[in-house]
Amino acid sequence: MNARHSRASAVRSIRLCILFAAYGVFLAATLGANGNSFIKDPSQMTEKKLANENRKQTKRVYTLLDHSLRICMYAFLSAVFAGLTLGVMCANTFTLEIIAESGSTPDCKYAATLLPLRKQGHKTLSTLIISNMLCNVLIVQEFNDVFNVVEAIRTRGTRTHVVDNKGSGIWKFIGSTLVIVLFAEILPMSICRSKYSLRVAAAGSVFVNVAMILTYPLSATLGWFLDVVVGSEETGQLYDKKELRKLMVMHYEREGDDGAHMAKSELKLLLAAMDFHERKVRDIMTPIEKATCVRGTDLITPDFLEMLWKSGRSRVPVESAPGVFESVLVVKDLMTVNTPLEFSPLTVAQVVKAKDRLFAMVCAATSLPSMLKFFLEAKTHMAVVFEEDANIIGAAIPAIMTDFDSWRMESSGPRGFAATHPKIVGIVTMEDVVEELLASEIYDEYDSYDPVEREPRYAAVDIPGNDRYPNTLHLPSEPETPPRVNFYSYFTHPTESIPLTDSQVWAVAYYLNRTVPCFYSWQPPYIKLLLDECKDLQLCAMALSQQNGTPDMLLSTPPDQMHDSNSTTSSQTGGVQGTLSSSQFFFKGGHAQFLNAVSDQSHILYSRGIRSDRLLLVLGGCVELLVGCEAFRAKLQSFNYIGEEALTTPFFVPDYSAAVITAARVYSIPKVLFEKYQYYQFASRQRSSNVRILSPGVPTLLRHSASRQGMSTMASSERDSLLGHRADSAQALQRQYGTTSKKML
Repeated sequence: MNARHSRASAVRSIRLCILFAAYGVFLAATLGANGNSFIKDPSQMTEKKLANENRKQTKRVYTLLDHSLRICMYAFLSAVFAGLTLGVMCANTFTLEIIAESGSTPDCKYAATLLPLRKQGHKTLSTLIISNMLCNVLIVQEFNDVFNVVEAIRTRGTRTHVVDNKGSGIWKFIGSTLVIVLFAEILPMSICRSKYSLRVAAAGSVFVNVAMILTYPLSATLGWFLDVVVGSEETGQLYDKKELRKLMVMHYEREGDDGAHMAKSELKLLLAAMDFHERKVRDIMTPIEKATCVRGTDLITPDFLEMLWKSGRSRVPVESAPGVFESVLVVKDLMTVNTPLEFSPLTVAQVVKAKDRLFAMVCAATSLPSMLKFFLEAKTHMAVVFEEDANIIGAAIPAIMTDFDSWRMESSGPRGFAATHPKIVGIVTMEDVVEELLASEIYDEYDSYDPVEREPRYAAVDIPGNDRYPNTLHLPSEPETPPRVNFYSYFTHPTESIPLTDSQVWAVAYYLNRTVPCFYSWQPPYIKLLLDECKDLQLCAMALSQQNGTPDMLLSTPPDQMHDSNSTTSSQTGGVQGTLSSSQFFFKGGHAQFLNAVSDQSHILYSRGIRSDRLLLVLGGCVELLVGCEAFRAKLQSFNYIGEEALTTPFFVPDYSAAVITAARVYSIPKVLFEKYQYYQFASRQRSSNVRILSPGVPTLLRHSASRQGMSTMASSERDSLLGHRADSAQALQRQYGTTSKKML
């Protein structure tokens, strides 16, 4: 019993020792974890432990910086992918191809860089979205680590994780959301929607290519799935005609001439071309009430010709019966028709029948492209427009052109309608069609131009006076736009004197200023005053010869129709005894015989060997010229001039004779008036330059110097163009005989 009792007490003792030992170990571990030492006090910590604690704190700061840099990098990549999702995918392949092929130099390169990515479609879209989402998730994780590191730094390592409570979770959510929304979504998308979107998208294409490689298994699979489900074909944004028209107008209105790189005239031309196919002939035709028409029974008289010249028309429809048009009169055909007063004049119907011009009629509903095609193929410029009637069958008649794809021309076939005539509503010309295509008026020599409507304003110019010239000159101001006049409006009327209009005189003044060398330095208003005082002359030799009862057939016949077989007529009339040679370039007879044949001495403009002080400008008609002792024949016609040396030299004796044989309208400018208005202009220039005139007259030296000064201030190209007419075939005659003409016949 004792032995058993002793063993039990020994076991209890061992258990008690083990219990105390375990308690001691637990207590030592607890105190060691709390920084307590059984041996030393906390204030007696060694420097080694303090240095270790500082190193840990520094490491925590670097860890915080590392996480912050990661957040910035992930935010940048997320911003790139989010912005490219909008910048790349919103630009369709159609737009990128246009910019790459026809855009400006920097933009075309950017578009060419983005085009391969955009053509991959769903694969690129999957890559961008997956990469953006991964970066956003990494940003949230890095924010969680940042909060933990900040907590460890704050507690100096006592706590390395933030206690998960409601407050800390809200701050993590707010921080990560602000970074993602502001810097990774809104800001990059706004940048990629700006005018720099192409540049930014092209610069970020490198990141897209790298992300496409990293996410290839997922992005390629998802892209293939979307191609199967949604479809891979992309047509791009296409516009119809109305939308494209509105797009161009809005583009020009918002950008203007500089930004759109398109002038207003170009926009107007493009819009007109787009509307050209929708317009009909009835939209551009001239109503028949406003059109110039003639009747077949009208006589071709001087008054009739005057009416046609003033109308400015090159083709006129001929009315055979009220409301019936079956032919057209080409005005230039009348140039070969003589209108002698001793014979019965021809009728319009006779001239039209002899010429047999093409006559066309078109339906008012014809489209303008078809009308233009017809004009080009039919070689005609005018057509009569009729209103379509269901009761009239005219498609088989060649004169009716309703379908120009199958039109026919038969000049020998019947013109008009056999039974019922259509209702004529107007006329249309090729010029009308082209004007509609160009959206602008076309002016040519056949048009009738409106004269200068406003009255010219006169400004008083004070000129230092003398006994010869007045003290004040009322100088007219130039028109705002150069006047446009009909070239044929300067014709000579055989029975009455019709003065020139103000626009016609201004046109002559501009012609002299740009063509005649002695007027180069003049201002057009002074030339206008000179012409107003000089007055134009209308010389009609044919009418005068008939009033005297001695018609001179030799002189009234144009030189190119004279022949030497009618010697009896020449001897009976007492005209020029010599006749033309077979070549018709030389006159067999002297200057005296040539001048004696002129019935009125006032029609002799120049006599060979007799001094002259006048410049002759022919406006219309014809002036016969006999040059030198060889009796070389020539003609002066519209806007030819001779005798410039009479105004610029002290003594001028022509070596030619000039006379009006048929009819002509001329300006004969005397040297007295030339010097008068030259003095006015010279005095005005000297006064404006504060130079005092020492003599009442204008010295010749000063006149020449002023002329040279005006020529020197002129641009070389303009001076060469103005002097170019002197280098023609008449240059030798000018030096020898003092003549200046644009064409010598």
